[in-house]
Amino acid sequence: MTRIAANRALIGLSVALAPYWFLILSGVAWGIWGGGDPITIGQSIVMVAQQNALTLPLDTSALAPVVLALWIASIVALRRREPRARTLVVADKLTLVVAFPYLAVGLYLAVVFVVFWIRCSLNPCSFLWL
Repeated sequence: MTRIAANRALIGLSVALAPYWFLILSGVAWGIWGGGDPITIGQSIVMVAQQNALTLPLDTSALAPVVLALWIASIVALRRREPRARTLVVADKLTLVVAFPYLAVGLYLAVVFVVFWIRCSLNPCSFLWL
């Protein structure tokens, strides 16, 4: 077994957490711009995280296919009944939790597409209802 295959869960978790670093780095930048002391930096990180938490999957949509593929790989790995190290199981479960917002946005966009397709197949297509 190669090292990548042996550490797939940990690599998947680190890649799934990568978009969330966007919030932290933005908060640090705002904190440094606002004064640079540790309290201001911490308050800026919290402020940026609260403001951008709902739009994060849309802001980092370029990583969505990778994160969703890791979500599927985690489900497949958790469904197997082979014995694994506890850290790998925890990493797979955390990957499921961290990747859930991307799944929710993807399902929402799929529902919008299906509704649009049904509506356009029944009536002449119009973008006015959007």
